[in-house]
Amino acid sequence: MAIRLVEETSRPQLDVSLAAAAGNSVAFDLTPIRHEFLSHVAEGALPASFSNECLEDLLAFKAKLLRKAEIVRKASMASDDDEVGDEASALILNFIDIEPGGRGFSRPVTVRTSE
Repeated sequence: MAIRLVEETSRPQLDVSLAAAAGNSVAFDLTPIRHEFLSHVAEGALPASFSNECLEDLLAFKAKLLRKAEIVRKASMASDDDEVGDEASALILNFIDIEPGGRGFSRPVTVRTSE
């Protein structure tokens, strides 16, 4: 994961890379409101004062990440046809749960597919 400045727009962008090769990353433009929203979420609070647009933007980014993760996983499986194992047929997702006190924590979930 990296934050970089896009020269064409002079705006920061969050890049999440899912594999070492080019084209295996997903970008998220960081507007001031998105940055503030993410900062509050990182502190464990989901601020009600933000519009649903911020949450929808983040959910759209999450959907892009999941699609790209599936593409990378399938490409990895295709290149590793000789190796058969649990790792090739598993995808680990990290979910964020909210405790009753309002604090968030990450919970990894392994999804296995049968082929």
